[in-house]
Amino acid sequence: MTRRSNEPASAPRKRRSRGDEDALWPSTFGAWIKVGVVYQKTSRHLAALLRPLELTVAQFDALANLYNDDGVTQQELARRLLVTKGNMTGLVRRLVERGWVHKRVDPEDARAVRLALTAAGRRLTKKALMVQRSLIEDMMLALEPDEVEGLRAQLTRVERRVDEMRASAR
Repeated sequence: MTRRSNEPASAPRKRRSRGDEDALWPSTFGAWIKVGVVYQKTSRHLAALLRPLELTVAQFDALANLYNDDGVTQQELARRLLVTKGNMTGLVRRLVERGWVHKRVDPEDARAVRLALTAAGRRLTKKALMVQRSLIEDMMLALEPDEVEGLRAQLTRVERRVDEMRASAR
């Protein structure tokens, strides 16, 4: 309910009757929404921290994947980053233009393009990984070590369930 302009700001708001809405907003939504909120806030903060490196979060995600697995195909990188092939093409083009990644045709499959970090890309990615590590370590100080492990285990179970749901929907 919206306030009338003549109502004081301290006037209590009337709550709508939830009735059938309870079925649409189960108690589990609170946890699900909190995961999304934490992700969004962390992503925005990481974006601000990466800005001095002239790096976006999407570029960092791609570079970090290549840092751990140089030589991956462009298609595999798109799958890992959960982006479309079209989005991946533009992202890779920008990374190549900036001199952070080079492309080469797979010698065993001429249709596949393999990606690798350049020396400059590897140096930049290492700096950015340290920024991310510092952010995560600082953020996780809110939890005890056993709580961190418990959270990881719980989210892993939820991830498996989502994978099962997707597989059964095919």
